[in-house]
Amino acid sequence: MVSYCEQLFDEIERYRRLGLKVRTDRGYVSDEHREIADTAVARDATLAVRLLNAHFTRIVEQVDQAIRNKMSENK
Repeated sequence: MVSYCEQLFDEIERYRRLGLKVRTDRGYVSDEHREIADTAVARDATLAVRLLNAHFTRIVEQVDQAIRNKMSENK
């Protein structure tokens, strides 16, 4: 289990670092994190999951677009 968690951490860290490089508008991120944390503390699991999914989806879309842009530049 520990090995699996370490592997997941490594994978997430890779995308997190890439996401930090490609995001230009970071102002909303701390607000999102605060809202997710507040929702978790309030024990509203349904909303917390929905907020986390939206947050992750937004980051994945930004990273994906950055990769596509980079690939287009290299053609």
